[in-house]
Amino acid sequence: MDVNVGHLMDSWDLPGTAHFAEHMLFLGTAKYPEENEYSKFITSNAGMSNAFTASNHTNYHFDVKPDQLQGALDRFVQFFLTPQFTESATEREVCAVDSEHSNNLKNDGWRNMQVDRHMSKPGHDYGKFGTGNKKTLMEDARTKGIEPREALLEFHKQWYSSNIMCLCVVGKESLDELENLVTSLDFGAIENKSVERKQWLDHPYQGESLGKRIEVVFSFKITQTGFSETHLIGHEAKGSLLSELKRRGWVSSLSSGHHSPASGFGVFEIKDKQTPLTLAQTAAEELQYIPMNDILSSRYLIEEFKSDRITELLNMLTPQNFYYRVVAQKFAGQEGNTHEPVYSTEMNISKIEDSSIKKFQEAMENGHPSFHLPEKNTFIATKFDLKPREEKNSPIPELLCDTDYLRLWFLQDDEYKLPKAVTKISITTPMVAHDPKTTLLSNLWIWCFTDDLAEDTYNAELAGLRQSISMNRFGTFIKVNGYDEKMPEFTKFLANRMTNYKIDRVRFDVLFEMLKRALRNHAHNQPYNLSQHYLHLLIDEKYWSKEQLLAVCEGITPEEVEKFGNEMFKAFHMEMLVHGNVTKESSNYKRPQIGQSFISAFSET
Repeated sequence: MDVNVGHLMDSWDLPGTAHFAEHMLFLGTAKYPEENEYSKFITSNAGMSNAFTASNHTNYHFDVKPDQLQGALDRFVQFFLTPQFTESATEREVCAVDSEHSNNLKNDGWRNMQVDRHMSKPGHDYGKFGTGNKKTLMEDARTKGIEPREALLEFHKQWYSSNIMCLCVVGKESLDELENLVTSLDFGAIENKSVERKQWLDHPYQGESLGKRIEVVFSFKITQTGFSETHLIGHEAKGSLLSELKRRGWVSSLSSGHHSPASGFGVFEIKDKQTPLTLAQTAAEELQYIPMNDILSSRYLIEEFKSDRITELLNMLTPQNFYYRVVAQKFAGQEGNTHEPVYSTEMNISKIEDSSIKKFQEAMENGHPSFHLPEKNTFIATKFDLKPREEKNSPIPELLCDTDYLRLWFLQDDEYKLPKAVTKISITTPMVAHDPKTTLLSNLWIWCFTDDLAEDTYNAELAGLRQSISMNRFGTFIKVNGYDEKMPEFTKFLANRMTNYKIDRVRFDVLFEMLKRALRNHAHNQPYNLSQHYLHLLIDEKYWSKEQLLAVCEGITPEEVEKFGNEMFKAFHMEMLVHGNVTKESSNYKRPQIGQSFISAFSET
C-alpha cells in the first residue's frame, strides 16, 4: 500500500510526524488490538514486513505464505481504518524513532542528504527534517503545547484518505481471484476524504541555493523523468563521460539519474528481476502517478522520441543552474566551517568563482573530441524461442566433455522456461595464493582487468548479458548469465579479452591506490565483517591478513602485475557448467564455441 503523504507534509512544529505515524500503524488496531499481532502473524507464516517514509509518500509492504494471504491482508487493512495509537506505544515508539535517527548520525548518505535539504531555499518544505527524533517529536512538541499522540491522530485523520492510496497485491491466484479477495475485505471501507494531492511548483533550489564532487545536482521543473538524457550522461562505454574521466585518472565511478523528491519539481543527479515483494512495493508507489495499464512498461518502454523535450532538459544543465558538493576529510577544521543543524555535519558553503563558471561555460560550448554517441549494440538478442526439451532430461548436470584440461557440464532448464542461460567457469591455476604477494598480484590483476573490461561489457549488460569475474585462492571464477542467443559470442569475447589484456598505466595507479586504501581501512569495517576475516585467518592456511598484503605492496609495478597475469594462465584446469535454454545438439553450445574459446586463447599465451 502506498499512501501519497510523506514528511514534506509534516508541520514545521513537529518534524518527523509522517515517519512516526508509519511506525505507530504497526502497533495495534481496533480489530487486532495486540501490539505485535500483525508482525507475529507475518513472521509465523514465513513472511516479512516493512515500511518506509519518503518525501511525499509512505509505503507499507509484506510477503507471506500464499495460503495465508487473506489473513495478512485483513490485518494489514486495519492500519488504514482504525489504528489505536495508544499512549504507552506512543511514548515507547518515540524512542525507537530516536534510535533510528541516532544510527544515521554518522552515516554519510544521510548526512549528505540533509546537507542537500539544508541548501534549499529557506522555508521550502524540502528543507524539513524527515526522520524526526525524541527532541522534535516529544520534547519540543510538548514545549509548544503539542501532545504527540493527538498530533498523530490528527495527521492520520487529515492525510490517510483512500483517494491518495494505491494498493498492489501479487499472488499465485488468478487476477479475478485476487480481485475478489481484496474486495471481500475492508479496503473499500477506507474513508475517501477527497484529499488534494500536494504539489510543489516552487523549486527548492533557486538564487543563492545554486552556485558546491561526488554528486552534482542540477535543478529543473520538468516533471517527466529524463531517461534518454540520464542514460547518455551515465553511459559507460567508449565515447562516454566516464570513459574520458577514467582515462585521465580522475574518477573511479559515475552514475546519472533523475530524482523527483516530490510532485512538482525534479532534481537531475550525477553521482557516484524483481521479487514479488519488490514488484508490489514499487508498483504501489508508481501507481500514484502512472496509469495502471502502463505500470509494468513505463520504466522501460519509450513509445515516442521527443527531441524537443530532450533539448529542453539539456539546455537547463548549465553552470548557472547547479551546485556541487565535495566530500573530503581534508576540509575538517577549516576557517569558516559551519555545522548543518540536524546531523551536525561540518561544512563550508561558498559561491563558485566567476572564473570557474566561465571555464565550465567554455567547456560546454567547445565540446570535446573524445565524446560521441554510443556505438551500435551488437549484443542485443533477437531470438527468444525456447529450445526443444530433452526427452530424458536429467535433474543433475551431465558431463559432456572430460579431458586433461577441461570438464564441460550441461543441464537444460525444464522449470522456468525462459530464453536465458547461465555459464559458470572455474579456472584453477597453481600460481594463485601461494603467499601474500601472489595473492596481492592476482587480486590486483583482476581489479585492473575488470575495470578495463567495463567499457566493453557495458553494452552487453544493457542488452541483458551480465558477467562477473573474481579471484579466489584456487584461481579465477567467471559467471555469465542472460539471453542465450548471444552468450557464446559474449563468452568468446571475454576469453579473448582476458588473454590479450595490457594494463593501462594511468588506471593502474588509481586502482592500486584504491586497493591499498581498502586494505588500510579494513580495520574500520563492521564487527561481523572483521569476525569473518579473522575466522578465515584461523581456518585457512592460504588466507592472508590485510596487514600482510599491505606489507608486500611496496615496489609493485604494472609490468610485474601484467607479467603475472600472463603467467597465471599457462597452467590451468577448467571446470565449466552451461545451464538454461540450451541443448546438447545446439551448435552454439558445443565445446568449440565456448570451452575451446578459453582453451585456445590460454594455450596461446
